Amino acid sequence: MTATLATTERTVVDTLSIDDAPFILALTQTKGWIRYIGDNAFTSIEEVEKYINEGFLKTYLVHGFGYYLIRTTGGRPIGIAGFLKKHYLQNPDFGFAFMPEYHGRGYATEACRAVLKYGVETFDFEKLDAVTLPINKASIALLENLGFVEQGVTSVPPKAGDSRQAEQVSLYRWTG
Repeated sequence: MTATLATTERTVVDTLSIDDAPFILALTQTKGWIRYIGDNAFTSIEEVEKYINEGFLKTYLVHGFGYYLIRTTGGRPIGIAGFLKKHYLQNPDFGFAFMPEYHGRGYATEACRAVLKYGVETFDFEKLDAVTLPINKASIALLENLGFVEQGVTSVPPKAGDSRQAEQVSLYRWTG
């Protein structure tokens, strides 16, 4: 069951649920997700449901916050945005991903402002971190528009069992 956390002129911010698995599958298959976030290589709704349970829903229980589903006011899911606690960052991580047909139309800025406001008011966030690949100019522009300031470069350690080396990413910080 989802709960609405915030609304804007064109968007609604809801908690995620297992029912959102078809949308999450579609989102994780976009070129932008694969290029800038990584290829989850999901092949079934069941794999995505496990990803939602062990990731998004678990972080709600452990930390109280997480990623949230962004819908249009008409009910169409268009993206996700929210907060994660990552062991390699000092502060909670702010992140987002939107379907390509909604890029460049202001939906991400509108929804992410609402998510940030929700996080500050609900969880008393004073600082947030965000990481992105240096080539992801659209994400950098959105982060800067939201008040994040570049802090330099940091390393993202590979996931357990991954033989690749740590990835260098740009670190941004929001301080209210």
